[in-house]
Amino acid sequence: MRKLDARGLECPLPVVKTKELLKESSEAVEVLVDNETAVENLKKFAKVKGYDAVSSKVNEDYTVVISSSEQVVEEKKAENILKGQIVVISSNSLGSDKELSKNLNEIFHFCAY
Repeated sequence: MRKLDARGLECPLPVVKTKELLKESSEAVEVLVDNETAVENLKKFAKVKGYDAVSSKVNEDYTVVISSSEQVVEEKKAENILKGQIVVISSNSLGSDKELSKNLNEIFHFCAY
């Protein structure tokens, strides 16, 4: 995934630069902006051009992922779900099936690091 830091750029430059990157290849673009207007403009651009767009707030900035592939967008959503959060599991098992529980525990611990 290509990344574009468009913080501090005046409208319509975040959209213009994103459009240029998308013309170069079909790879997804992650755009970092510093205001909600830029987020809305990028999402409108994506919709008009037939792309998928997912936005999220990261501290004081915003990230917008624009892609023609739903898989990349879903991966980005999943990546941001637990950012900055702590998950506590107060049991040695997850569910009633012991084998499944063991596998889920292993997967969860692997992904947490």
